Amino acid sequence: MDSPIVAAASALLGSSVGGLTTFATTFVNQRYVARRDMLVKDVANREQLYAEFLKEVADLYRESLNRTLDDLFAQPSLITTYSLIGRIRMISSEPVLAAAEKVAEDIIEAYRRPSITVKEWEQLWGPVDPWHASPKPVAQSGKACSDACSSSRRTASGDHP
Repeated sequence: MDSPIVAAASALLGSSVGGLTTFATTFVNQRYVARRDMLVKDVANREQLYAEFLKEVADLYRESLNRTLDDLFAQPSLITTYSLIGRIRMISSEPVLAAAEKVAEDIIEAYRRPSITVKEWEQLWGPVDPWHASPKPVAQSGKACSDACSSSRRTASGDHP
């Protein structure tokens, strides 16, 4: 073979390999960045949903101290809570969903009880601590939500347990 042909073929092949390598590297990096961004948005959406849910159920528990299920004011909040549980059902793990459903059941039970005083609340849930005043089911639901978000954050940052 002529050496100019070999040189030209080598140059074309080298350029092709270099170009394909650059393309492949860029493609893989873009896929990784897109996946990471999607996971970060997913974590943010979950955190917002869980925060909204926990705020709603805390308000319902507070209202259940001196209201009954027959009160019209509680009904929209209860419907909102079940709507949030439906959203949790679509995007969350089984432990988070189970904890959320347990909270909803406990709220219904709380509304079925007659109105109670703070003293009766302490007997039912323990001493009132302003920093940790959530009833146990709400605290357990919060822990399940926190664990799910932590796991998702680790996945989004590339750290796998």
